[in-house]
Amino acid sequence: MTVINKLIALTGLSLLSTSIFASAAVITSPPASSPYWQGSADYNTGGANDPNMIVSNFDSYDFGAGALLIKNFDFNSTQVGSTIHGYYQTYVNSHLLNGAGVPSSGLNTTGSGAGYELTATAEFMAEVTSVTSFGITFGNVTGTTSLYLDDTPDYSFANDSGFDDGIALLTSDNLSGNGIVASFGFGSTQTELSFDPMDVKQNVYDPDTITGAIATFALDAANLTVLSGITSVNGQPVTANDVLFAADGNLQLLSEVPLPLPAWLFGVALIGWTYSAKKKAT
Repeated sequence: MTVINKLIALTGLSLLSTSIFASAAVITSPPASSPYWQGSADYNTGGANDPNMIVSNFDSYDFGAGALLIKNFDFNSTQVGSTIHGYYQTYVNSHLLNGAGVPSSGLNTTGSGAGYELTATAEFMAEVTSVTSFGITFGNVTGTTSLYLDDTPDYSFANDSGFDDGIALLTSDNLSGNGIVASFGFGSTQTELSFDPMDVKQNVYDPDTITGAIATFALDAANLTVLSGITSVNGQPVTANDVLFAADGNLQLLSEVPLPLPAWLFGVALIGWTYSAKKKAT
């Protein structure tokens, strides 16, 4: 399921809004000539020469539902200009090509057993740019994120461990982006990542032309299936003043400097949440 469809499912958008999102999905799909990277990855960084650690012909990573912690965040007291400080960790659920799954038999998504796992962590700050009765928008994102390879699957949300103990494949400390968080617990974020050549693990990706990525997520604070038992994220304890989200999304790899997602798409999302909130109130 694409992030656009996940947002539709989460927010209960009207048919009109749904059709707008469907159009957005068409507009933002990679054209034949585009900055979107497409290639293969050989995760045999230790020289194991295991064919199950080679994935051919993909363009993005699909993340499983991860944990996003926003510290000291209160919908009722947040003001324009205030700062959001967040922590995030997740795992790669599959490799994708144009939104469809690509065979990756060695990828382990359970956190234990055989094969290899791919995990990601991030720490970021953002500025609140608007506040309404239905939620907030934020922008001016800065921070650091990394994607890790580990041939001993061991990630654990409950133990807050195993997400950053592998080999860093992609690392970026040059983030930008924006997002929306609705007051009733849903949201979306989009972040652009720029990679320096030294930030991409050599001899893993072919062609070796990855220079950036776009990460897009749907947020859900009510997903107890994912959030139950999580007491800390990236070593940061969850307190009564914090908000914890399940964040489900993907990472589109680029061979050129990433381009920001059009602001109107977040406007459409906010319209959808407004419609949903009014419908529930009625």
